Amino acid sequence: MFGMDVEFTGNAGMAYNEMFMQLSSYVAHMLEIDPHRLSALLYQVDLGENKIVESSILHPEWALAEVITELIIHRELKKVLIRNYYKNNPDKL
Repeated sequence: MFGMDVEFTGNAGMAYNEMFMQLSSYVAHMLEIDPHRLSALLYQVDLGENKIVESSILHPEWALAEVITELIIHRELKKVLIRNYYKNNPDKL
């Protein structure tokens, strides 16, 4: 849908950094060239503007693209963890 491919070298220790660098590049590009597409991505990920502003204040040393990238990765990881938790604990539904 968003046409973003992330490639990994297979080095598990570098997976997060590889993903962060590649995704950050896409986010920076969308911030500059296609903010509407970035808005659609943030909506799809379920990442609100308030969270971005909050994180930008907490990390003034980071570029906006880095803040957004970090939040996207964390949000998607949280979704996976929640999905796996309820898959393995159906009685908790």
